Amino acid sequence: MLWLGLLLFAFMLLLVRNLFGGIVVLAYGALLYLVVRYTTAGVQVAVAYWVTWFLLLSGTKDAFAAASRPDAVADAGILAGMTFLWRSAWCFLWLAGTIAALVVGAFILTHASA
Repeated sequence: MLWLGLLLFAFMLLLVRNLFGGIVVLAYGALLYLVVRYTTAGVQVAVAYWVTWFLLLSGTKDAFAAASRPDAVADAGILAGMTFLWRSAWCFLWLAGTIAALVVGAFILTHASA
């Protein structure tokens, strides 16, 4: 998973458009390379768990923010115009999906270490 993350950082470096974003992506990519190359398997597992928890929790936080203000979410407006569902319904579906992913991910992560 960490090698795939390093590959994705390299691809992201090609897509970033400003200097600050390039420096941040380059710094995190270098940090991830150092972890993958020079640390023990235990440290690599801990970093992989931390990254996974970070992504699960930050996605849920963003979905709660979108559900609290559906009028400010441009994607929900576009989808509402294309379908019969309104903006709030799309934000609720995204929230339900991220909560489901958090629950399933938490179950997998807590039972994988047992």
